[in-house]
Amino acid sequence: MKHHVPHCRKNGFTLVELLVVIATLGLLIGLLLPAVQAAREAARDTQCKNNLHQLALAVVEHEHTFGFFPPARLEPHPEHPWEYYCSGFQPSWPARILPFIEQKSLAESWRLDWAFSGHPEPLRKKVVPAFLCPSRRIAADATVDDEYYIEDVPSGCGCDALRWQPGGALGDYGANHGDGSAGAVGAETDFYHGGNGSGVLISARTFCSANGATPDELIDKITAQQVTDGLSQTLLLGEMHVREGQLGRYPDNAPLFDGDHLFASARVGGPGYPIGNGPQDTLAIFMSFGSWHPGGCNVALGDGSVRTLDPLLDTVVLGRLCNRADGEIASLP
Repeated sequence: MKHHVPHCRKNGFTLVELLVVIATLGLLIGLLLPAVQAAREAARDTQCKNNLHQLALAVVEHEHTFGFFPPARLEPHPEHPWEYYCSGFQPSWPARILPFIEQKSLAESWRLDWAFSGHPEPLRKKVVPAFLCPSRRIAADATVDDEYYIEDVPSGCGCDALRWQPGGALGDYGANHGDGSAGAVGAETDFYHGGNGSGVLISARTFCSANGATPDELIDKITAQQVTDGLSQTLLLGEMHVREGQLGRYPDNAPLFDGDHLFASARVGGPGYPIGNGPQDTLAIFMSFGSWHPGGCNVALGDGSVRTLDPLLDTVVLGRLCNRADGEIASLP
């Protein structure tokens, strides 16, 4: 009697089936990866806007509390006598709004009448995440060490000066210093001198005492009433343009609290100062606003609201948004 032994089929994939599965998975991953990256960038963009919103509210609260917007920095004016040249090195505007972003203890560590470089290094390098755009960097990458660099001397002599720059924490949001229409040619009218800015947070002159600068006794106090174009139509803060490969390098990206250099914590916008169109944009200069978000540059207005500006926005319109009182009210897109 013959017994039939059933044939057992071995389970498994053939080589062709395996290749088909691998190709299918690769196709699915290729389709999903852009969506995942887009979702992550959307989350980072939302966080960036939230940071700007909170900082703008802090600036507005400073104006409500003290009666004036925080100055971008303290800076004398060439027309002033030497006894008024006690300022120019003190901490910049971020140090003044720390109490309004739940950083009161840190704020008490900063001396607004001392030079930025005179503060302890651990304090200078204390990173505040609210000042960072997550699309550009994380807190662990947001400090720079002390360094020496060559700076052109604007005296017409063609010579350079070796300068020491103290290190510190970096940041991505700059104050609106104005439209830059006053120029930057070495004249007394240049926008970076004390009192010349046409924005909301400007370089401000201060009275001097026997002990030095009096950071709360400002000659230039910009109030909400002086923003005659309307707070909802005037820039307050915005993302600062930094070229790719220049994070933490002068002059593109200096320590945020350093009031010695305007470009460390402020920007201008208008003809000659377009919005940077991404980190590869080499036409926008280091004093321009700009973002690493693909959708545009985030800015906060004087009423605390946050908008995203197209990098291709007409520079005339941008200048109107940056000038607090030129009488040319621009319609936001």
